[in-house]
Amino acid sequence: MNHTIRKLNTAGVVSTYAGLAGNIGDVNGSASVARFNNPTAVSVNPADQGLYVGDNTNHMIRKITNVSSTVLTISLVGSSSRCFGDPLVFQISPSNLNNYSIKENTVLLGSSPTSTITISNLSAGTHTLYASAIDGSGATAISQNISITILPPFVPTISSSGGTAICSGASLTLTAQAGSNYVWSTGATTTSISVNAAGSYMVSVTNSAGCRGTSLPFNVTVQNNPVATITAAADSLCPNQSTTLTASPANSYLWSTNATTQSINAGPGTYSVTITGAGGCTAISSSQTISAFPANVPSIAPNGTVVIFQGDSALLQASGCSAYAWSNGSTNASVYVLSSGNYSVVGTSSNGCTATSAAVNVTVVSSSTIISAQGATSFCDGNYVQLQSIFPTGNQWYYNGLPIAGANAQQYNAYDDGWYHVGVWQNNSWMFSDSIRVTVLPTPDIPNINDTSVCKGETITLTLPFVNGVTYKWYGSLTGGSLLSTGLSFTPPPLNASITYYVEAVNSFNCKSDRLDVDIILKAVPIASFTYTSVASNGQYDVNFTCTTANPDYITWIFGDTTISGNISNLPNPVYSYPIAGTYDVILIVENFLGCADTLKKKVAAGANNPAFIPTTFTPNGDGKNDIFRVRGEQYTLQEMKIFDQWGTLIYTTDGSLPLWDGTVNGKTVMNGTYVYRIVIVDDNFNKQEMTGPVTVIK
Repeated sequence: MNHTIRKLNTAGVVSTYAGLAGNIGDVNGSASVARFNNPTAVSVNPADQGLYVGDNTNHMIRKITNVSSTVLTISLVGSSSRCFGDPLVFQISPSNLNNYSIKENTVLLGSSPTSTITISNLSAGTHTLYASAIDGSGATAISQNISITILPPFVPTISSSGGTAICSGASLTLTAQAGSNYVWSTGATTTSISVNAAGSYMVSVTNSAGCRGTSLPFNVTVQNNPVATITAAADSLCPNQSTTLTASPANSYLWSTNATTQSINAGPGTYSVTITGAGGCTAISSSQTISAFPANVPSIAPNGTVVIFQGDSALLQASGCSAYAWSNGSTNASVYVLSSGNYSVVGTSSNGCTATSAAVNVTVVSSSTIISAQGATSFCDGNYVQLQSIFPTGNQWYYNGLPIAGANAQQYNAYDDGWYHVGVWQNNSWMFSDSIRVTVLPTPDIPNINDTSVCKGETITLTLPFVNGVTYKWYGSLTGGSLLSTGLSFTPPPLNASITYYVEAVNSFNCKSDRLDVDIILKAVPIASFTYTSVASNGQYDVNFTCTTANPDYITWIFGDTTISGNISNLPNPVYSYPIAGTYDVILIVENFLGCADTLKKKVAAGANNPAFIPTTFTPNGDGKNDIFRVRGEQYTLQEMKIFDQWGTLIYTTDGSLPLWDGTVNGKTVMNGTYVYRIVIVDDNFNKQEMTGPVTVIK
């Protein structure tokens, strides 16, 4: 009852084989690990050398493995990652044991009396294996675990360039799945093969893992091509006729005309058709030629245009065919016609083909229809009307009953007032037209008005004398242009430059004269400007005025002193004494001998000197000396500077943010000459002063 299994060897020595004396338990394991509770019976299984024990109190049957002390090792010949189906060769050591086996968990995979075991049936996936063997004492030796990976079965695929069916005479390209070392069932060793026969095709391929697999069969079938034929309803046609061409039955059609129906309408020519059968196979027919019968085109004599006088008839004769049908219903070869119209004939040839002749124009004329006017017969002098005869030849034109020498064309241009008619020589006789009256209307005289001149900014009215039945129209151009005004007089807007207007006379017949040009010359206008200085003297304030206007002919000063009368002067540079210091409105009026005047009004501060100095010349040539025109001095602020050319046109404006002029306009230096400035400054007492004068540019 010491809860152990004892072993007695051949020498009579007794030892504890399993369990621990006096230690009760129910632990499974090898002999030294196992624990029992009242073991009562033992049995040995020769097959696995296991010892089976009846554990009475624990109500169990225990298996006690006889573990050998021998160290057993297992190794795989080759890589541990293997292709599906490859044989696995294991080497187990040591090699002097018995009953070698390889197991996965408790499943026996293979066994051998020797230390080399081969296994070929492992499934795809990762397997953990171990080996066992029986030593000389009957104990079992167990190896370490070894891990083996079996790759999935490799079945390469085959792709086709066009399905599985081919037409007779065609081929398919079969391509194996990417890999290496290809072997086809045809014996080919390339990636792709071309096949043109029915059959099953396979390929063996080695993939990137080195595993070799064989594809499933790829079955190719061969279909018969359809037969393409063309059936023609007629093989010969008259001109402008057509026939029906029909292709043999198929799934789809493509004619040489690009038509896609089974039947087409066709004229003379050569045709073929490509048909496609149910399996997609095509066939091209042989060419079908439709010929054309020759057709005679009838002719009519006379041809072109036939002119007859009213009451006469014309004989039209057809030829070139065997039968005729005229446009007027006649079936004879010739017809007489009495009325105007286009006549043609349909001719039938001996082969039954028909053709239509060119039309003959028959014109019936009278004395009133021989002549026509291509426009109004009443027109203004200098124009004309074109008269036209209905006959292209044989004409003679007449004016007031007399023949016009050399006037024999179909048209005649009538310029003169009077009667016109035409005589025509046709069919060996003369025909004469009615007369047409041509009326030439008088044209009014060109208006009479002289050129004039005005001062800049003035307005002027241009006036013409009254002429009975005549009105006048004013324009801005010699020809065409928009109408500016209608009537005896025209007042242009105030002018800033010389300009030319044009006037024409129009009479009651709406006949117009030539346009007369009327020039309005812009006269030069002086620019009023002056400077001044103020000096206190004996209780008064003397102001010295200097007129800086360029060459004025007449000068008038109004000094703005309301305390006394007579504060006016005509001197160029007067001196005026103001009794009280202050600011006065001084007016300068300048006028030239042309009668153009300018007025300048500015405030003058009596009792203080003007601190500003304005140069009269500067040289904008880029040499760094005197290149800038500006106001010099102290105790003032520039408010505005304007520069005018000699015609009074403003060319430059600046202000206090840029108080100077570099002599340029639009980026270009102006020409040498005298210009006029108008400058506004404000002194420290906020008195505003405007100064005007000339400045000369010398480059």
